[in-house]
Amino acid sequence: MERLLGATVRFNESRFTGLNAALQGGGVLVHVPAGVEVPKPIRILLSRSVPDLAMFPHVIVAVDKGAKASVIHEYFSAGEPGSGVVVPVTEITVGENAELHMATLNRWGSNVLHFGVERARIGRAARFHWTFAALGGKLMKSDMELHLEGEGCEAKFSGCYFANEAQHFDFHTFQNHVVGNSVSDLLFKGALRGRARMIYQGLIRVHKDAQRSDAYQANRNLILSDKARADSIPSLEILANDVRCTHGATVGQVDEEQVFYLMARGLSRSEAERLIISGFFEPVLERIPSASLRTLVTEAIERKAAS
Repeated sequence: MERLLGATVRFNESRFTGLNAALQGGGVLVHVPAGVEVPKPIRILLSRSVPDLAMFPHVIVAVDKGAKASVIHEYFSAGEPGSGVVVPVTEITVGENAELHMATLNRWGSNVLHFGVERARIGRAARFHWTFAALGGKLMKSDMELHLEGEGCEAKFSGCYFANEAQHFDFHTFQNHVVGNSVSDLLFKGALRGRARMIYQGLIRVHKDAQRSDAYQANRNLILSDKARADSIPSLEILANDVRCTHGATVGQVDEEQVFYLMARGLSRSEAERLIISGFFEPVLERIPSASLRTLVTEAIERKAAS
């Protein structure tokens, strides 16, 4: 435990990591020993049902050399009275030749403020797939980092979010290529309705000696109302000269020609928009390896699209 706690996220990095360390009331440790393959997903559920409650959980997931596992990490509350603050820290370590699928699902009630730090370190020839879905909460600020530290490692990030009413999402992603011959692939897609606001800032950094790195980063946003707003800032910091890095961002509304096409075939406008929204999210949803999780996220998105 001493080897893992604080090895990836230090307590003195920011006010949020310091607050988590000072007021930490509990946490979860998932440790898969070397060579062990866990056949079924491991589920971590962090929930709250007490009004006006603050939570400071610390989660550690460590998969040792040659091991394989899937972990579903879910935040949930049913919308109890009052308000709540959650300041979680998640440390993820993927050892040499290990494979990990980590799924993070945020389904907080509309009265919760979430300030999270989640960081993964990927070792030599390791495979890491991170699935992320943000659907709940009043305000969510999340820093999600991929540190590719071993040659031949691969990291894939598949993220989606749907904000409505006055929800505010603030995301920061970091793809840090410390060594060469490493691959990272990030696809982040979301829809906003009502007076919702989303801010995304993504950075790909390739260090000087990380030659032959391959990195991709894309953020796509679908605006569903006149008052919703998305600000997307993808960026690159390349210090090596033999790399392939691509990044981009888009913000747009529902295509009226697509709506007209579907309505001409008997669908109502609301049905047409829901179908277009489903198609927008499909490239992310089809990347979710777990069928049960894919169904859960798809149904949650459909409920928001219909509201």
